[in-house]
Amino acid sequence: MLRNIIEDPADPYHGYLMHMIKDVDREVLTALAVNFFINANLTGWPRQKELRKKYNCNIPWAILLDPASACNLHCTGCWAAEYGNRLNLTYDEIDGIIRQARTWAKKIEKCVSW
Repeated sequence: MLRNIIEDPADPYHGYLMHMIKDVDREVLTALAVNFFINANLTGWPRQKELRKKYNCNIPWAILLDPASACNLHCTGCWAAEYGNRLNLTYDEIDGIIRQARTWAKKIEKCVSW
């Protein structure tokens, strides 16, 4: 799949992937690869499955956080522009969400690596 994206300039993801390869710092790419492919998928998924059974609850694969909804691009399929720019989180709210997630993760045997 990646080979097709790299070799086909008409592929919708070609420009994005080439930008990542050429312009993003190698350490950032390494951290992304390790966290996404290894921690979240290879080792994380079986652990999530085990903990879901143990605690009888859903354990999220990721927590998505939008600090601001201020966007006027109106991209196809994107919800952000429909809500205006009044749904912005403060620094304290973002910090609180992250702290709660860390506390929650610790309670379920450190399923998520911070």
